[in-house]
Amino acid sequence: MEVFQRYGRPFPLRRLKAARPFYRCSSRTLAVGVSVAFAALALLFAVTALPFAWTNRAAAAVAGWVDTRGPGNGIAYALAYAPSRHELYRGTNRGVWRYDESTGTWSDTGGAVGSYSVHALLWDGHGLYAGASGHGVWRYDAVSGAWTNVSGPGLTNKSVDCMAWDGSSLYVGIYGTGVWCYDPQAGSWADISGELSGALVEDLVWDGAGLYAGTANAGIWRYEPSSGTWTDVSGNMGKAGAISFAWTGSRLFAGTSYDGIWYYDPSSGAWTEIASGVEGYGFRSLAWDGARLYAGASYHNLLSTTVFGVWCYDPVSGTWSRVEGMEGSRILSLALGETGLYAGTQEDGVWRFDALDGGWMDTGGGVSNDDAFALLGDGRYVYAGVESEGLWRFDPLSEEWLKVAGGIGQVNSLAWDGFRVYASTGSGLWRYDPAIGSLEDVKGGLPGTIYHLAYGGSVLYASTSMPLIPSYPLFYLNGIYRYDPASDSWSMLIFSLSYKFPVPYIMKCGGPYLYMYGLATGSGYIVWRYDPGTGLWTDTDPAGNLKNVTVTSLEWDGSYLYAGAEYNGVWRYSPLIGAWSNTGGGIKGVSVYSMAWSGSRLFALGSGSGIWSYDPVWSVWTNLGGARGSYEKYPLACDGPNLYAGSDGMGIWRFRYSDAPVVASLIPSAGSPGTEVIVCGSGFGSSRGSSSVSFGTAKATEYLSWNETRIRCRVPDAAAGETEVRVSTEAGTSNGVAFNVTAPGVWVFSVSPENALEGSRSVNLVVEGSGFRPGAEVRLEQAGTGTVIEAGAESVFSGSMMACTLDLAGAPLGDYDVVVRNPDAQEGRLEAGFRITNLCGQGGGTAALMLGLAFGLLSLASSTRRRRRLM
Repeated sequence: MEVFQRYGRPFPLRRLKAARPFYRCSSRTLAVGVSVAFAALALLFAVTALPFAWTNRAAAAVAGWVDTRGPGNGIAYALAYAPSRHELYRGTNRGVWRYDESTGTWSDTGGAVGSYSVHALLWDGHGLYAGASGHGVWRYDAVSGAWTNVSGPGLTNKSVDCMAWDGSSLYVGIYGTGVWCYDPQAGSWADISGELSGALVEDLVWDGAGLYAGTANAGIWRYEPSSGTWTDVSGNMGKAGAISFAWTGSRLFAGTSYDGIWYYDPSSGAWTEIASGVEGYGFRSLAWDGARLYAGASYHNLLSTTVFGVWCYDPVSGTWSRVEGMEGSRILSLALGETGLYAGTQEDGVWRFDALDGGWMDTGGGVSNDDAFALLGDGRYVYAGVESEGLWRFDPLSEEWLKVAGGIGQVNSLAWDGFRVYASTGSGLWRYDPAIGSLEDVKGGLPGTIYHLAYGGSVLYASTSMPLIPSYPLFYLNGIYRYDPASDSWSMLIFSLSYKFPVPYIMKCGGPYLYMYGLATGSGYIVWRYDPGTGLWTDTDPAGNLKNVTVTSLEWDGSYLYAGAEYNGVWRYSPLIGAWSNTGGGIKGVSVYSMAWSGSRLFALGSGSGIWSYDPVWSVWTNLGGARGSYEKYPLACDGPNLYAGSDGMGIWRFRYSDAPVVASLIPSAGSPGTEVIVCGSGFGSSRGSSSVSFGTAKATEYLSWNETRIRCRVPDAAAGETEVRVSTEAGTSNGVAFNVTAPGVWVFSVSPENALEGSRSVNLVVEGSGFRPGAEVRLEQAGTGTVIEAGAESVFSGSMMACTLDLAGAPLGDYDVVVRNPDAQEGRLEAGFRITNLCGQGGGTAALMLGLAFGLLSLASSTRRRRRLM
């Protein structure tokens, strides 16, 4: 298994299983088997000549939004382990997720909580409690999978930051409000804040008889349920308080913001600092395993030169040691499971430490909380440029995310040149080649931050902005530059000045032109068209239809240019008549900040009103609905049947708008007629039925296997050259993927039988190979003697199998080359593939006799048909 390096330790990368190889029956099969095979072959020809009486169609996908769970692993505010179910629960900025230890997979618990940030979790032995930011307390039934709001009056809109369980009652700490107690039997809440009313409660823990509360501004307190009173136990720790607790059964450990870790002895009422070795850290989480204390470092002070990660404290020796492997992660939560220690991080998901092998394992999950600023579909993958995690790639087939460039900073824009991805950031312009996995910076001396990219023809355009005087950013220089990959050179096309704020140009390539919205001359902000042939800029709106419209996005559909506008919906420009018109519909008064063209429809993200679909044939807008309605300025991209939408910290979502099949890749991508090709993709259906694969205008006629994501067929007779492969089902026709049909070559792999007795007058020979064309001829050639034996009665069954008859009367003994010659004069040769032996040599025996009889029948049938045609 392929292994990658993370935090100093290797971990496996899950990959698609390789397609099973197709095995052909050996040419040395017993002659009886060959006879049966020919009988079956004849039956197959008869059956395939009949029309199919059944149809097949892939199951229709449910139209709706699906979370792609990426890129990245995201945040884990809180963790809770359920021993009876062997499950781990994780609080995120996107609800609560559940990890199944037996399968190693994450799933969303969904419900109303799915759209909340959850900062506190607690398993009570039967169900899960969740504290949601601004949405109170919820309880999850793990059996039914249902969430119930148990907040009660006064808590429905509160933010719960911590919880504790005493065996029958739930305690919750509410930041800035105090502590409340919930009785599940009575379904009632009681405010027990007392002296902590208004305190910033950070953590709670039950010690078997009372409740400890750690605060950020009022120290540490203990609550006595029998008397309903609070006692300040801060002692020598002061009022800085604690942000995390761990109870050992006799001792209380407390983690602080910047003052290390302390422990409290209830019998003496004294606090003891144990920060030696971990000074300067802020510990958001603690966990006690019965013998050792684990502490997760979430931040440190400015004077600290150390990093984050997980630390372990041994009370016997009184020493700290780092649990190696998580140094680069901010630890927000810890939980002990049956298989090890779980650590929840700020941006890297949840990791599990196995004490047996001493290593950390990424549990995966892909619950992303990063902002997505750019999306791009290349026909096979979807690329995402995100705020802090660089460039990622999503594989729709395996539904997995792969980080391809993590150290390049925030990605502002993406462009595709047909082979490579360009990603712009504040510090560079990066080019990624997916074929070889290379990444290079091609920004050169280009000044400023690159905001927008557009690729057209053979050049890349970049929109930039930078302060005219870096130390005095009052004026900004905004420009458009052109990059020529062939010469690796940049040239400026246009520039302008803006006051106080950068105003980068919005760009889109359409046909041979570059379209740009921005301040280019004294005419103001309009959409311009640049002709690279003449170097001239032309105003696309001399009539002034967009005079009072602020354009925020551009898109091209192959014939028209679309402009998304603030509070003005979407406008369409026709290059043929040179005029703009509003597309109208329900999106008319909406601000549109991003658009994507699918090949048949336009998608637009309307600020605060959801994502819309536009049918240019009927000029109709339709709102797709779903949870993406609140997104405002995030990108869209299409990959065939799917629309992808970025979000503000809520991952990347996918909407399937078509049931048509999708071709993702071809293996191989070139070959001659008869070559076996594996078509990879989705939506093909579980069996072929009436579906087909086309190489340009030629349909494949030989299919070796067919399922939902893989088709194995042979290249049909098609003209040599570049073409496109498409899959057609009842649901529609797929996108096309390039395939190079090469001139057919002829190859001879094997013959059967491999030898015959001298003087044999009628030897029936089966030849296997590739590239056999109708009308192909067979001959034997003996090196050294110049003897040539021409075969007769040739029959080509397929591009890989043919048969013929040999007359060996008077032919010398020895080895002969077997040569197949196509009508176009191309030949294939199997050296020393056939041998003529004497009566004392190796003979065919009964098997040869049976084979001869079988082929005699075929030859007789062939000659009879020929005579009938001549009559």
